[in-house]
Amino acid sequence: MQIMKNILICPKCKCDLIEYDKCYKCPNNHNYDKSKRGYVNLLLANQMNASSPGDNKVMMNSRKEFLNCGYYEQLKNKILDYLEDNDNITIVDLGCGEGYYSYELSFTNTVYGLDISKDMINEASKKMNNKDNSNLHYVIASINNLPFVNSSVDVILNIFAPINLEEVKRVIKKNGKIIKVIPGEYHLYELKEILYDDVYLNTVNEFNDEDIKLINSYDLKYKININNHDLMNILIMTPYYYKTKKQDKEKLKCVDNLDVTFDFIIQEYECLKKR
Repeated sequence: MQIMKNILICPKCKCDLIEYDKCYKCPNNHNYDKSKRGYVNLLLANQMNASSPGDNKVMMNSRKEFLNCGYYEQLKNKILDYLEDNDNITIVDLGCGEGYYSYELSFTNTVYGLDISKDMINEASKKMNNKDNSNLHYVIASINNLPFVNSSVDVILNIFAPINLEEVKRVIKKNGKIIKVIPGEYHLYELKEILYDDVYLNTVNEFNDEDIKLINSYDLKYKININNHDLMNILIMTPYYYKTKKQDKEKLKCVDNLDVTFDFIIQEYECLKKR
């Protein structure tokens, strides 16, 4: 398989980063060491809104355990279907978490998994070290300062994570694709019925930008019976955990199992202009 050129840039001076065995270095001698697991931290201190930004170890462990049970496997397979005719492309998994999706994609493509959480990237890199090729790269960085060369990315993958569209348009190639996954109206509806007195449907939005064209939208919806342990994992891995009152979270502990709806909207966009 063709080895793709490194597309990382220095977060300080925006010059190309050259990869060495143990570090990345730019022509201005800004140096970024690789961790023992191979990822690189390109998050500058002035880009951090907390001492340890992003999801913490508790959220990471719940997410990893939940995903390893296969509840989101249908979503993963659908994303792989979207990209099955696009081998040897460069993909950025924006908000990659523990690498559930980026790992699978890297067997036929060059993949950069990016997240602001050190805990998430550290966990994701364990999978990277189990691979036999060098197609998978993990980077700690901010979505507001993507450390990639202009017009260097074929596909941006963005699953249940924030996105800075201006930065995405800068790094994506003309006619490049954005695969964005958002919650459908009924995603986790039964879980919310347990937690809240007034249950609301999720709002489904699209990008409103003249440079971005929606070319496909698919609603993936299914229902699975989930035990209490995994229900608690769902809660902890989502923003609901921190937005829900303690007494409401206690309600979930009394539920032995629950039929839960998973509702994903997969939106495929094309970037019309080169930035």
